[in-house]
Amino acid sequence: MNPFTLGDFQPDTIQFLLPHDSVTPHVSQGIADSSIIQDSLAVVDSIPVGSPDARVLIPSILDNHQLQPQQIAPEVTSYGNEDWITIHFILGLMVYAWVRLFYAKRLKQVFKSLLSVRFQGMLVRDGNVFRERISIALMIIYLISTSLLIYLFFTRILNYELLQLKNFKLFSFIMLVVIVLWIIKNFANTIIGRVFKNPVILSEYILSNFIFNITIGSILLPILILAVYLPSVEMVYLGLFIWVIAFIYRLIRLVFTSLSYTKFSLLNRILYLCTFELIPVLILIKLVMSNLE
Repeated sequence: MNPFTLGDFQPDTIQFLLPHDSVTPHVSQGIADSSIIQDSLAVVDSIPVGSPDARVLIPSILDNHQLQPQQIAPEVTSYGNEDWITIHFILGLMVYAWVRLFYAKRLKQVFKSLLSVRFQGMLVRDGNVFRERISIALMIIYLISTSLLIYLFFTRILNYELLQLKNFKLFSFIMLVVIVLWIIKNFANTIIGRVFKNPVILSEYILSNFIFNITIGSILLPILILAVYLPSVEMVYLGLFIWVIAFIYRLIRLVFTSLSYTKFSLLNRILYLCTFELIPVLILIKLVMSNLE
């Protein structure tokens, strides 16, 4: 007679179908390797239905597993309300579309002047770029892109709140700092150029800095859109990498710009670049690192 017939079934108990003597060699070897299963089988042969032990037994068997958590702290999936970023992106894209529509030829000259001094001379001969509407439009894009890149660097990579500011307040503060530093730098360059009667600083350096700023701002805009809406920290790193490469390229180009000016020696150019280009960046990096510590 089959021992597991319906007449022998007890509804108020849970019977173990595999006693110790009937376990196959492969199963017994697996049971021998697990101390938790051995202890569980040796304690009871049956557990009443509805008993708390019936609910505890199975989790106790599965406690000792090889899957360990990689991160206990929760991951941040939301950075708060960032609808203002969308508004700035729309503004930047609208301004760039306006430039492409009405100043397409001039925009090509600006991008070409980034690659060669000869195209920069052609840009100057065709008009004063500082007084044109395209310059104002591209500067708006530069301010949005640069400020947003710094904002993402603080919030997405460093996870640091600057001066306890968040979201739009932090972005506005960063943009204000960028504008102030840009004004101070151009004002100091103009004063030094006029005092020392140095045409290189007045013409070549200020124009080169301006061209690099407005072109890098336009290049960073689509990268920042991907960084925000993917979202992707790698795109933030890519934007920082492009900015660093452009910064180094600009320094090298400024060193060898207008070699025909014999009154402005190579040593004076290096000292000028260290004073107005490298030292401010190093000071900002030092301030950021000290606040993080």
